[in-house]
Amino acid sequence: MSKEAGQRGSITVFLGAAPGAGKTFAMLAAARHMREEGKEVAVGWLEAEGYPETEQLAELYDFERIPPVNAKNKGQAGGEMDTDAIIRRHPDVVLVDCLEHVNAPGSWRAKRYLEVSAILAAGIDVYTTLNIQHVEGLNDLVQQILEKKVRDTVPDGFLELVDRFQLVDCPAEVLIERYRATAPDRETGRKLDSFFRIGNLNALREMALRFTARQVDSHLEHYMQAKAIAGPWPVSEKVMVCISASPFSVQLLRKARQMAASMKAEWIAVHVLHPDGLPKSEEEMNGLSRNLLLAEEMGAEVLSITGERVADELLNLARSRNIKTILMGKSRRSRLMARLHPSVVEQVIRKSDGISVHVISEKSDAPMPKEKVAPRLGTAKLPYLWVTLFVLLLTVIFRYAGFTTESVNVALMYLFPVLIAAVFWGIGPSIYAAGMGVLIFDFFFIPPILSISVADLQYFISLSVYLAVAI
Repeated sequence: MSKEAGQRGSITVFLGAAPGAGKTFAMLAAARHMREEGKEVAVGWLEAEGYPETEQLAELYDFERIPPVNAKNKGQAGGEMDTDAIIRRHPDVVLVDCLEHVNAPGSWRAKRYLEVSAILAAGIDVYTTLNIQHVEGLNDLVQQILEKKVRDTVPDGFLELVDRFQLVDCPAEVLIERYRATAPDRETGRKLDSFFRIGNLNALREMALRFTARQVDSHLEHYMQAKAIAGPWPVSEKVMVCISASPFSVQLLRKARQMAASMKAEWIAVHVLHPDGLPKSEEEMNGLSRNLLLAEEMGAEVLSITGERVADELLNLARSRNIKTILMGKSRRSRLMARLHPSVVEQVIRKSDGISVHVISEKSDAPMPKEKVAPRLGTAKLPYLWVTLFVLLLTVIFRYAGFTTESVNVALMYLFPVLIAAVFWGIGPSIYAAGMGVLIFDFFFIPPILSISVADLQYFISLSVYLAVAI
C-alpha cells in the first residue's frame, strides 16, 4: 500500500479555534475510515489526556502506536515523537497531534512540523491537528486578541503545502465547559480570564473559519487554472478595485474596503500598466506609489500587471482569481469622446459576463462659489467679436481679394468659424457663427447678389442644410 519511491505523502490538518474543539477526536474518526478502506494507520503522537471521549475512542480503535523516544535534556517524562521509527515502520497514514509543538532541547529537529516534513518526504500520509493561534501569519492578530504573543507557531510556507484543511468547530460556551472539566481548579480561573473568554474564543473561531475558507478558495483557484475553467464560480466573495495615480483612487480604495468589510470578503487592489502609459512625471509616479502603499496599509492584496488591453487584463485577472465584484472609477468625459472612444469602464461592463461591476463617478473637490458672478461685459462679447472678424475675413478673401471658387466650397469654408467657436467658446458663439455665415454667404455669393432673397429653391434648401449641419 506504500507510495512509489520519491512520491511525497499528503497532509490533512484538522484545524480548530482552541483546545477542546474536538480536533483529535475528528482525526481519530477519519483515521478509522482510512483503516476500513484497507490503509495501515499508526499513531506517531497522541494527546488525549483529560478528554475522556477522545481517550475512549483511541482505546476503541486500538491503532498501532509508535513508542516515543527520550530526548536529551528532556525535563519531563514521555520524550518526543520517534520520527525515525515512523519512517522505518512506514505505515500508509500516521497520526500526529499538536503540529505546533516545540521539541525538547537536544532534539535533532527543533519543531514538530519539521518532523512531519521528514515523514511526508518519506511518502507517508499525515493526519495532524492545529489551533488557529499557532499560524505564524496570524500572530499579530492573535496577539491583539489574547494580549500576549504566541511563540510556538507553524510558518505559513509549510501550511501552503497542506493538501486538505478540515475545520473542527464548536460554540465558545462548549469550549469553556470542556476546559473547566479538564483543567486543575487553581489554574482554571486564571486561564479563563486570559484565554477562555467568550470574546476571545469567538474571535478565534472567526479567524479559523476565514483561514479555512481562504485555503479552500486557493485550492479552487489552482483547480480552475489547471482545468482551464472560466470563472467566476459562485463561491466565496471577493472584491477587486482598479486604481491609478489619480487622487480619486483614494476614494475608490475607501469604498472598496467598506464593500469588502460589509460582505466579509477579501479584496484586491490592482493597477494595470499600459506599455505606452508610463507615468509622465515624477508627481504622477509618486501619486501611484502612494496609492499602492495606501492599499496595502488598508489590508488589500496589491497587484500590478502589464497589458496593452487594460479591460481584457482586468477581466482575465478577475476570472482567474474567481472575483465576482469589480469596483471602478469613471472620469468625467464628453459625450463625443465617449462615443468615439469607449472608456475602460465601458469595455469592462460590456465584457463582464457574470461579474458585477460597480462604477463610482469622479467628483470635483473644488468648492462651489457662493454667488454666481456674471462675466464682465467685455469678456462676454469678445468671442462674438472674434467670430465676426473671422467671418468678415473669409468674405474679403473669397469676394474681393480675387480668390474665386465654387459656391459649395465657399460654404464649406464658412464652417471653420463654427468649429473654432464651438471648441473655444461654447454653443452661443458657435450658433452665432452659423447664423452669420448663412447671411453673409446668401448676401454675397447666392443670386441675386447683395440681397438676402433667394431666387432658386435649391439654394434655400442648401442654406437650410448648411445651417442645420453647422448648429
